[in-house]
Amino acid sequence: METIINRHFRNGMQIKLTAEPTHESPNSVYGQWRQVAQHQGGVTVQLDDRHGKTYWIRDDYPLSQLAREYAAQGRENPSKEAYRSMRIECESEVFGDMLNIVLSVSYGGIELAFDSICSPYYWETYAPIDEHVRETAAEYFNLRELLREAKREAANLSEKLSSVA
Repeated sequence: METIINRHFRNGMQIKLTAEPTHESPNSVYGQWRQVAQHQGGVTVQLDDRHGKTYWIRDDYPLSQLAREYAAQGRENPSKEAYRSMRIECESEVFGDMLNIVLSVSYGGIELAFDSICSPYYWETYAPIDEHVRETAAEYFNLRELLREAKREAANLSEKLSSVA
């Protein structure tokens, strides 16, 4: 888990934004794409990653079919464009991951409120993870509402503790 924001306030409140990869492809690569040992001209796409070259075939929609469709559309270089298009798609699916992004508010080590979202993240192509998480959180989370919820929960907790004492 990567902590993106961990802010402590004088009143004891803490806001924390974390991201944890689920190690699941956002597009379920297996079933659509199959990794093969060798390059096959007009059939495979090549990806380069930290471990070298890998070759992939899309089983449900062959590269040759896309090239024929591009040719029928009158594209200038249909084979090259089909290869490029398939490579971009395969790359995003193979290198993709889902991030569980959590925003939490706590007081004195007690979590009072939190919200979470699962967001796709592509390791090879996206901005740094902290930038992606901040942008996603800004779009999704309503921090003011979460703080109101935390204050209500803190008041309820305080009331319960004072009735026990």
